[in-house]
Amino acid sequence: MKLRLPLLALLPALLLSSVALAKPEPLLYGYSDTLASKVYQSERRWMLSLPERYHATQDSGRRYPVLYIVDADFQFRHVSAAVNNLARMGKIPPMIVVGIAMQGQKDYLYSTTWPSAEGADFGGSDKMLAHLQQELVPYIDKH
Repeated sequence: MKLRLPLLALLPALLLSSVALAKPEPLLYGYSDTLASKVYQSERRWMLSLPERYHATQDSGRRYPVLYIVDADFQFRHVSAAVNNLARMGKIPPMIVVGIAMQGQKDYLYSTTWPSAEGADFGGSDKMLAHLQQELVPYIDKH
């Protein structure tokens, strides 16, 4: 009985030391890249998060649904994490998340019908739609 107490006291220390020695895994939530845009006449930044088993199933020809999100500078990390968590729980199918970065512009306000007191800072939905339809979506589908 006297021997059990010291052993029990050492148990938490041993468990904690094994946790401390474990090599931490990096948190990777996706990739970032740019695409040359003829519509915007500039490089456009976008982000990509792949399903957990994407590379394991890549050769099988499996196609995944793609979720496109705007305002990715602020929304991408938590949206891609939520999508991966929901897919892991079986609530939604695994999917690819593509985030469209704002790049300091107000392209995503979608104001096309009202004149703006601030001038050219608003609007841009026609360019954004053209960029999505003609450039980004075909690029993602191809790769």
